[in-house]
Amino acid sequence: MLKHNLYRSFLMAITVAISFHAVGCGSNTNNNNAAIVCGDGIVAGDEVCDDGTNDGSYGSCTTDCTAKAAHCGDGEVQAEFESCEPSDTLAEGEIPCTDSCQYAKSCLEIKNHFADTESGEYLIVPTANDVLTEEEAKMSLVKVNCDMEIDGGGYTFLKV
Repeated sequence: MLKHNLYRSFLMAITVAISFHAVGCGSNTNNNNAAIVCGDGIVAGDEVCDDGTNDGSYGSCTTDCTAKAAHCGDGEVQAEFESCEPSDTLAEGEIPCTDSCQYAKSCLEIKNHFADTESGEYLIVPTANDVLTEEEAKMSLVKVNCDMEIDGGGYTFLKV
């Protein structure tokens, strides 16, 4: 029995030592005294972003978790992935850009991004499944009438 109690005490001492080493004095820890690790998928401490990948690729986090890498909505069009950058307002004659950084293909997409839009004429780019430059989008523009009120709105009408 004495041997068993000594063995248990020894294991507890090792566990305490390992725990102290992981969260010890001066280490990067959160409020729960758990170690903060960049790349664990948990944003904690001074981390701005931690998606678990952190390779700096589009839509990811930087390798040191201090910032998001290039992504939709960062204010710059990443030509390989985006057609446009979304805004909160829609000026008359402007090609609407959705939250996915693609041009709107329908009135429903316009309604979903710009909640306070009224019924009327809008420009859409029906071929917006692909990443398009602004010039390519202008060549594909279609002027449509949008009903933004009946049954929740978002209906697209084309005059022929």
